[in-house]
Amino acid sequence: MRVVPREPRSSRPCADESFFYGAIKMTEIAIRRAAIKDMEPVLDLWQEMMEYHARQDQRLQPADDGCGHFRQVLQSRMFDDEWRVLVAIANDTVVGFIAGHVAENPPVLALRYHGFIADICVAPDS
Repeated sequence: MRVVPREPRSSRPCADESFFYGAIKMTEIAIRRAAIKDMEPVLDLWQEMMEYHARQDQRLQPADDGCGHFRQVLQSRMFDDEWRVLVAIANDTVVGFIAGHVAENPPVLALRYHGFIADICVAPDS
């Protein structure tokens, strides 16, 4: 194993620049709310994720209309004030997405609300 010495903190580039540091390439990532124009790239990521999971476990094979159903669910979540659907953008390309909302716990629990992440996916080469 080869250890790469670290540069002094003052000479490192800013975090928002793309640069090589050791063996890690840093790329600027922007996070924003998903828009209709992001639908196809998000669906592509979802399809790739589902294919991966189906290879691991046959029970996770999507239905024939799975992508169409997810399209409807995604679109409804994008316009629902209770949900947040965010995309990660690198080099003008959608490289990830996350969808979640704040859910209410049953009254038997002291904590009234919790964050719930329904879907999350990052492109494998990102």
